[in-house]
Amino acid sequence: SIKQATNAIKAIPQFLSMYYEDSRKPSIVYFYRDLQVTPDSVNAARSELSQYMLGCNASDMCAFAYLNSLGVTWDQIRLLLNAFATFTYCDLEPGWELVGRGPIRSELKEEMLHFLRQRLQISNPDIHSMLKTHSRLSTYGVEGNIKPTLNALQHRLGLSSAELRQLVLRMPSVIGMHVDSSKATSSLDKRIEFFINEVQLNPDQLKNAILKQPSLLQYSLHSLGLKIKFLIEEVGIPNSSIARVINTAPAILGLSLEQNLKPTVATLRAKCNLSSQELSEMIVTCPSILSLSIKRKIDPTITFLSGNLYLSSSEELGFLIKSAPRILLQSVESSLMKKICMMRDAVNNEISETSSKSFHGQNYIEVEASSIFKKNPALLATTNSILERRISECRKDPNKCLAEVFVKRKVGRKRLFSGPNDVTLINHVDQKQRIDDDKVQPKSRNNCPTISFSAFVSGSVYPADNINEARGKRKAGGLAIYIQKALFPVGDIKLSFQSAIDSSFGMLMPEGEGGSNAKKRLVLVGFPFLRPSRNRCDLYACHCALKVMLQLLKQASLRRDLRNVTVDIEIYTDSSYAWNLLKNSTQLLNWGSHPTIEEFVYDGDYPIGFANRDLLYPLSKTIHGMVRNTIVTRDGTKLCLGNIHISFRHSGEVVYDIVPGDYTRRLNSYAKKAAIWQFKKTQIA
Repeated sequence: SIKQATNAIKAIPQFLSMYYEDSRKPSIVYFYRDLQVTPDSVNAARSELSQYMLGCNASDMCAFAYLNSLGVTWDQIRLLLNAFATFTYCDLEPGWELVGRGPIRSELKEEMLHFLRQRLQISNPDIHSMLKTHSRLSTYGVEGNIKPTLNALQHRLGLSSAELRQLVLRMPSVIGMHVDSSKATSSLDKRIEFFINEVQLNPDQLKNAILKQPSLLQYSLHSLGLKIKFLIEEVGIPNSSIARVINTAPAILGLSLEQNLKPTVATLRAKCNLSSQELSEMIVTCPSILSLSIKRKIDPTITFLSGNLYLSSSEELGFLIKSAPRILLQSVESSLMKKICMMRDAVNNEISETSSKSFHGQNYIEVEASSIFKKNPALLATTNSILERRISECRKDPNKCLAEVFVKRKVGRKRLFSGPNDVTLINHVDQKQRIDDDKVQPKSRNNCPTISFSAFVSGSVYPADNINEARGKRKAGGLAIYIQKALFPVGDIKLSFQSAIDSSFGMLMPEGEGGSNAKKRLVLVGFPFLRPSRNRCDLYACHCALKVMLQLLKQASLRRDLRNVTVDIEIYTDSSYAWNLLKNSTQLLNWGSHPTIEEFVYDGDYPIGFANRDLLYPLSKTIHGMVRNTIVTRDGTKLCLGNIHISFRHSGEVVYDIVPGDYTRRLNSYAKKAAIWQFKKTQIA
């Protein structure tokens, strides 16, 4: 109302400021003493406006608490904050989240903060996030660094103001690039020349690729050259097509040549029986294939297709994949599995409307549905809704049959491959590997009883990265763990499991909010450490599963003598990062043998910056204690938990079944659920 606005402006005239420099509010003392703002109202403002207040001066919080005391609602205040950028003032003191992340000034430069807000049209939380990912930004001067760099990026890449903002938010470190070519070719110009001359990208393609993958501006030219050479000389991509590949999937150049690109190419070539020409044409058609994880995506998809489409050879699989390469991009659960079930139901309905048929003891319905997909692989790459619509249209016409309706068409995408017009039906299907609570049998080793544990783990972060937002936005992590039944009695399973998880975690998502469920042996946990990321959450999830198993073994040791018992523990992770880091058991035992983290020497394959030593060392220490039987109680009593063997495997090694629904497939969604719960919890706090 006019009265509210009048009172607000009388008390805080800075609300009318036209420039960022003039928007600094009076001191906190003024609000508490003169305007009678209470601590409770400030806490309420902090809770309601948390996403707006990061990086803002503390007096801003008091100002909005005062507005609310005048009767202005929080929704109205949010509307004002979205409409008027000058309503808030930058905090010149770096908070605890920024200190310790690298070289950062004890007091931020006011001129730098105001210039970034005005030049890029960004908010204080955006600047705070940029400083989290690139702390050196606090040391840059406006005239000497920031202004010329932003001008050069915008001019030489042909960026609009919105595109420049997007680029800098995603990769703040580009502001530190050398752009002055007056004495020698600058770093920026060297990379632009490389992509235009060597990769043959035109200016529009270059801009598009950099906006998709801003880190292209910071990769070393030597590394980029090796990857382009590999794609041309070893994969066989023609020079005329390399620009299309990089423009379509620039993330390829961010992958490791030895750890990612070469193994992926070798896997596709071997498992799909592809010639060099077929492989190169497939990659040109769908470049994103090269960025797929072998363990997490390629292997599970290939195994699923081989088993459920009755593919008897790598040649059949190769024909399927090279005819429609985008099949590999489809989700097994939400796309491929549903399409196969949809087609089987359609075949079953068609048969029931005509007559009963048999196929020499084979499941005729499954074989017939598989035949349709093998004759027209592109059906697997279409959307579920389109396939469902086409099946529905076919059923409406009694004169049409599925085999005729879904025959491969000559129209559509340009065909790069040719294959047989008919695919011979086969009488063989590969056996599927499954891990099933009800079918696992107790094992014995050297006449000693064996206990088997299996756990599936996953991690996630929330909110997910957004190409239009700064990378340093505050996030939360979550983990999900599903532990299968142990092959020995532990008393009441629910009570034992509940006791184990209560002893292991302090941030359990409660069952009442759709979280952990002891009866189902499902654990949802918030990530309790700083710097949550998908890799860190996945790594900690593996440790959490071990901790639960350790507690269960402690309980079992109170009920029976485990000295002559062999304990096999397998932990399945859906993370290639965690699997690669933990797959070497000997290395893990060696890491865990170090008395302290200060003495821990990391010598794994990943660069030390990616190893997350603060999480890896405690995990290794737990493994060492369990395997070497050095676990002790709080009173110093040594526990004998059996002859323990621990191994980490990729959940992609467990083949998908056509029947949907178990935890191994839904675990990542549970982890995301835990991350959302943790994020909301920290926001309220």
